[in-house]
Amino acid sequence: MSSIDNFSDIEEFSAEDFDQDKEAKTYSLFLAAKESSCPFKKDNNVSCDGKARLGKIANYQQTETTKYFIGCDKYKQNEKWHRFINIKPEETNISLLQQLFSGTASIQELSQCSMIIPRSCKRKKCDMPHTDNGAVVRGEIIERSILSGNLIKAYFNKEILAEIHVSLNNIDKLRYLVGKAYKILHPFGQGVMGVYHYVSNKDSDLIDYVHKIDLFTNNGQVIIICMLPEQAKKLITLEWFQIDVSFKRVKGEINEFEINTYDSNYHLILSFCRHIHKEGVGCILADLDAAQAKGLGLALYDLDCKRNWETHLTFIFKSCIIHFQRNLHNKAFNVNTKNLIKQIPSAPSKEAVYDLLQQIRDTNDNGIKEWVDYYQQSYVLASLNQFISNIDPEIWLKSGSNTNYAEAAHSMVNREGKQLSLLSAILRGKRFDE
Repeated sequence: MSSIDNFSDIEEFSAEDFDQDKEAKTYSLFLAAKESSCPFKKDNNVSCDGKARLGKIANYQQTETTKYFIGCDKYKQNEKWHRFINIKPEETNISLLQQLFSGTASIQELSQCSMIIPRSCKRKKCDMPHTDNGAVVRGEIIERSILSGNLIKAYFNKEILAEIHVSLNNIDKLRYLVGKAYKILHPFGQGVMGVYHYVSNKDSDLIDYVHKIDLFTNNGQVIIICMLPEQAKKLITLEWFQIDVSFKRVKGEINEFEINTYDSNYHLILSFCRHIHKEGVGCILADLDAAQAKGLGLALYDLDCKRNWETHLTFIFKSCIIHFQRNLHNKAFNVNTKNLIKQIPSAPSKEAVYDLLQQIRDTNDNGIKEWVDYYQQSYVLASLNQFISNIDPEIWLKSGSNTNYAEAAHSMVNREGKQLSLLSAILRGKRFDE
């Protein structure tokens, strides 16, 4: 087995890969804007039928920079609520976007689409850009069925087991044969020892996927780190990722952590942190679980003892706003108190945050003192508001405000099976990642 402790020998993504990703995002932005509707309503409550157009603001915020946006071609001065889509220059090829809106873009062959979504999803259009007669369009989502054939028929050319041999009609005999085959295939079971034995085999297909198995003898816990080589390459280029726990995949007390970025690649290692090494991951987005947050803080403290674990978290940890609001919804606070609490993540300054906390404390709602005491902790408050946080402001904005990518990844990977043995979960996880 190999351990992913040093990434110096792993090739980083090239500038060409980055440009292709930026170009794909530009196509997606153009298509989304093209199909969006303008929210403005006229005096007679008739919706605006304006089309998307590319606009710009010169000397934005009294600087020499030019700010681009997507607006409505029927906008008139002093009319509010027309379409306005902000453009992130670091993720958008402005020149290509201008050509797409003007109809002068030279459309090249785009990458083959590999979009797969759950059958329960109601989406009708593909988010990936496609070409149709030289024009960029959104592809249609087409429902397909995957028919599973009769494996008995495929292997033995028989319809049922009894046709292979009459003894197979005896359920006890069949159970014995299955158990015997299972013992040969997995002599150490499919738990932790089974995984270790499977990976130790030089012919194992998990050698390049299971990178580390650590057993902590003081508390009996075990950590298994799994990732594909391609995911390791991607990991060292990330500025931020999301992390969440999947409770259904593995049967028993073992929990599965998934770390996801925009393209839903899975990683599970926290070796590099920007605020310690001046490079690497700058933000970890997760739901505000106190035990998990402290565990991350203590791991960072092991790397740098000059700061306590809570201070470390203010440099890297960010809370999911959806989980924050969901927890608030379950509280029996007054409506006005909840409205004050909801303003904390969007408060425009550090002073405004502390002013809100004082107003919340002054409401004297039942249980509000305990709530404020918890959320006034430095790392908790910093995880909710960028002006309290020590995370780089640009990375804060890039990383989003919720763990929806991680939640979506749970749903997708759970289709591979639930309540699985540890070995089966790892094998199916590898298949899903590939």
